[in-house]
Amino acid sequence: MTALAYLDSVSNSFSGIISPRIGLLTSLVSLHIGEDKTGGSLPVSITCLTKLAVLSITSASLTGAIPSEISKLLSLSVLSFSYNSVNGTMPLEVGFLTKLTALQLSGNDFTGTLPSALSSLTNLQSFQFWNNKFSGTLPAEYAQMAKLRYFYCGTNLFNGMHLVA
Repeated sequence: MTALAYLDSVSNSFSGIISPRIGLLTSLVSLHIGEDKTGGSLPVSITCLTKLAVLSITSASLTGAIPSEISKLLSLSVLSFSYNSVNGTMPLEVGFLTKLTALQLSGNDFTGTLPSALSSLTNLQSFQFWNNKFSGTLPAEYAQMAKLRYFYCGTNLFNGMHLVA
């Protein structure tokens, strides 16, 4: 299956973890996993999928933190980990994914502040991270993201000045 380009396993009854062997699917362009009982953390081997444009793992009981090695996925245009139990802080390295048009992280257990480095995502059109435990202030640099059309940040622990103030 090394020639496999698209893998969509949404809405099944799969269980278990995402196998580290996922990294062997080096032709993969689009990966959709979700709405099942897949769990565990994201295997670092997924960062071997350098052709990957869409990485969507939603409602799949994903746990653990986003590995900083995610920065190797320079072809990503969509990164979605919504409705899981992903935790930890947002790695600064996500800011290196400059082709991202959608970053969807809602409904997880992220903590800490959002890095201002994400303002380098100049192609970002949709940034959704509501219903987490992010705190502190929203980086003022986010107001300069010219292509951003959808910005959902509710139900977090933010304080300070609002971006539109």
